[in-house]
Amino acid sequence: MMKYTPNGGNKTYKVFCQKAGKYSENPYWDGTIGSDGCGITSTAIILTGYGFKVNPETILNDKYPNGKNVCPDGNDMQYYMNEFENYGIESHLTYNTGNEFKETVLNNLKEGRPALIHVKNKIKVGNRGYKGHYMTLLGMNNNGEILLGDPNDNENCGYFKQDEIFTDGISAAIVIDSNEAKII
Repeated sequence: MMKYTPNGGNKTYKVFCQKAGKYSENPYWDGTIGSDGCGITSTAIILTGYGFKVNPETILNDKYPNGKNVCPDGNDMQYYMNEFENYGIESHLTYNTGNEFKETVLNNLKEGRPALIHVKNKIKVGNRGYKGHYMTLLGMNNNGEILLGDPNDNENCGYFKQDEIFTDGISAAIVIDSNEAKII
């Protein structure tokens, strides 16, 4: 796990590695958190920046009052949005259909609000390409570079130029609308 505080930001994120920690061998989806838990790990990363003491196992075990899991066994962006809502954080889903997508994400990052992105087609985002994967965009520095948090690869974490982030590899993003959680 690495910690990042984006330049000028007031949030510190714990960037968990889905393949490390006691949670990595927990069953999830078709395998384990270590093999398939990028979405719940990315969700945990963002929640730490809002002051919550969570990790991927916490997200896996979160329940609604009716006893159902917030993030059931599978990878779906709506589950992660539900999880943010469960913690009092508003968000919305936006698809990569061009410049409007990029501007939406950039404007949020400038305001100190992160995004959870879905990448696909083995097209590089940062310095890695994935067939299908979730990652986080956590902030921007004064040079306009974006802080990428990849739960699968610590070598793909850190600041990257915008053209290394905004590639055709990103299919969609959950953009966080809240500067702080409504409940803590």
